[in-house]
Amino acid sequence: MTFTLPMVADEDEGPAENEASGIYLWEMASNLVFADRYASGLFGFSEEEGRNGLLLDRFLQRIHPDDVEHTTNAIMNTMGTGESYHTEYRVCRPDSTIVPLVVLGHCFRSPEGVPLHCAGLMFAKPEAESQSLSATQLCLLAYDAARIEGNEEAAEKIIDALSALESAAANKKCAQFMQMRN
Repeated sequence: MTFTLPMVADEDEGPAENEASGIYLWEMASNLVFADRYASGLFGFSEEEGRNGLLLDRFLQRIHPDDVEHTTNAIMNTMGTGESYHTEYRVCRPDSTIVPLVVLGHCFRSPEGVPLHCAGLMFAKPEAESQSLSATQLCLLAYDAARIEGNEEAAEKIIDALSALESAAANKKCAQFMQMRN
């Protein structure tokens, strides 16, 4: 059986350096990172380089110096735990552009717990979006994080802050919280 996938772009267009998202796979045995044309473009590599695989260090060298430590910590944590991860960092491309990224990934391990592969999705984070979150949006994100962590005391304090904000989203979240408490 043969499957034919639709093409998203003409092959003659070259690397998709300005595309918004991409997929990668790090094969730990060879230390090679394979990336689709979009992930390659986000880092400023050609489609061919990503398809053939590049040493992990080539990707790490393009991470903004201020972001290297927390990014490598996220990678080491997923390797040690086998859990999924989410991190954000900036990439310094050879054309002098800086691309803020959001990366979601997972480390796949052998039955014995040996890390084998890390794979994931990365997408460009629009700078305007990252700098324009309102106080209500930030409180809503903090509230959700507190609830996920089971920190009811923090969630309640955030609800108090949301109550002080006059917005429909804040009022709705406050009403939901009050219903859950009753």
